[in-house]
Amino acid sequence: MTMKVYVDNNEKNCNDEDGRVAHLKKIIAKKPDELQGPIWVNIDSDLMFEMDGYRVATELKEAGDLLASCTRNHFRRQIQNLSIQADVPAFVTVLGSPGDVRLHQRSIRKKKGFMNAQDLDREWDLVMSQCITSHAEYNVPVMFWDVDPLKWTISLAKHIISGGKFPQFKPKTNSARIPQSMLEECPGVGPEMANALIRQFGTIKNLCRAKPEDIFAVKYGGRRPSKIGVRGELLVKALGIV
Repeated sequence: MTMKVYVDNNEKNCNDEDGRVAHLKKIIAKKPDELQGPIWVNIDSDLMFEMDGYRVATELKEAGDLLASCTRNHFRRQIQNLSIQADVPAFVTVLGSPGDVRLHQRSIRKKKGFMNAQDLDREWDLVMSQCITSHAEYNVPVMFWDVDPLKWTISLAKHIISGGKFPQFKPKTNSARIPQSMLEECPGVGPEMANALIRQFGTIKNLCRAKPEDIFAVKYGGRRPSKIGVRGELLVKALGIV
């Protein structure tokens, strides 16, 4: 099945020969049977991936961009905007490692010459805190990739949509967790969602008897849980619930 790759029109500024859009085009060109794009549109994120009616949003950050966004409180607003798209999972891709961000921080502050070691550490703690908060409170993980970051991004988006699993690496579970483990094998269902469903319905038998709208209304994840919503449609279809 082909996955469509939508790119926000603002990214045209990054469309030079060595820019990230150029790299994205090369990746898509090598997999015409799997990827379609880039499709230029106006969206609230840098990238949007779509397959079989399901979407995943992605924000791209260069090392320097992440630093600037966090210190100016722009990053938090971006994450909040991503998270309110309740039916669209989202994540942030940093085009570099945490070490790259740290090196950029030291370089740029040294040029300006107004930060001591304590100030640098305090600013770095702010960056770390906002990245962790993004995942823990808003369900928007921040991924740091310094090698082939766009390939990783495309692969992750595809697996989120298709519910990619690796059960062959999973250790045998105890009997009390069997219902949850069974649900985790369903498309689009991770450990947190499976745990929330078992807590809500008690057994898989009860879950299969539930109405789709009752399943979609179950909340899961982090300190600010969100409703399962249309993320549960793949599960409902897999279990034959009508």
